[in-house]
Amino acid sequence: MSDKNFTCKLGNHEVSCGAPGCICIQLGQNQNETDCRCIGDIYKTTPDNSREVSEIDEFIDKAKQNIDTAIFTINMTEKPLTEVADFLEMFVPQVKVPESVRSRSVTLQVGKRSMKEIISDLGLEMGQKN
Repeated sequence: MSDKNFTCKLGNHEVSCGAPGCICIQLGQNQNETDCRCIGDIYKTTPDNSREVSEIDEFIDKAKQNIDTAIFTINMTEKPLTEVADFLEMFVPQVKVPESVRSRSVTLQVGKRSMKEIISDLGLEMGQKN
């Protein structure tokens, strides 16, 4: 029995993960610049394998540097909107959750969207870059 019931596919990359889900990021137009990860691996804070941790940091840093052109595919279990905002803040600074949607829970399932689109689709707001 497999618990890997979240699949993300982008370009020629694909990953299947357990909860809380998966994420693929394509940096700009080049499909070769695509990487997919299990969200659980991103959240692992215990560096049991330092190489893996640095790869994930690199994955997040690359996405941050290319945030305006990066394309995201995310398949995530249902979570409170505030937790989803915290997750998105790994990639963009200051994701604000307006009071009106604060109590909502969402199942984040997006295919080939920019971070701006994802944030506005969720009814969230993006803070300004400093």
